[in-house]
Amino acid sequence: MSQNGFSTWKVDAVGLGVCVMLTALVLVIGVSPRIDQVREADERQHDLRGARVDASDKERSVRDLRTQFNSLQKQANQLAVNLQPAKALNERLGRIALLAQNLGIRVNQLQPGTTSKGNLFDTVRITLSGVGGFADCARFVHELGERHPDMAVHTFELSPSSDIDAGSSAFRLDIVWFAAAD
Repeated sequence: MSQNGFSTWKVDAVGLGVCVMLTALVLVIGVSPRIDQVREADERQHDLRGARVDASDKERSVRDLRTQFNSLQKQANQLAVNLQPAKALNERLGRIALLAQNLGIRVNQLQPGTTSKGNLFDTVRITLSGVGGFADCARFVHELGERHPDMAVHTFELSPSSDIDAGSSAFRLDIVWFAAAD
């Protein structure tokens, strides 16, 4: 039972208590921080995987947008209009008059207006007035835009008149010609 009246179970209990305290101390000091580090590393790995997926999605989106941009740029280049210089005004007036004549429109006035200078292009105002049927006038405006994409109709006035042939109307067009800057 004991030597000198001291029981061994008490020594064993104290030894066991010291072992438990040392184990708890090792757990708190050594293992617990390592568990926290592993948990944080797992969280960072999860965040990193999510960031990689996001980056991959954004990369794919950028590629798609670049492809769309390149396609639109090619389309824009195909639609590009080569502007002529304003000094070619007489030639342009001749083309307008010929187009009107070919479509059965009688030209009463074809007069250039002011030229406005710009950084990228100049604008030349042109006034056209005459007589024609509504369908002929509409076809003229359409053909003008098709054949001369560097021109725009600013105003179009059509009015019936009693002194004109039946089915014909007087008209006036204010045209803007976009010419190459000097």
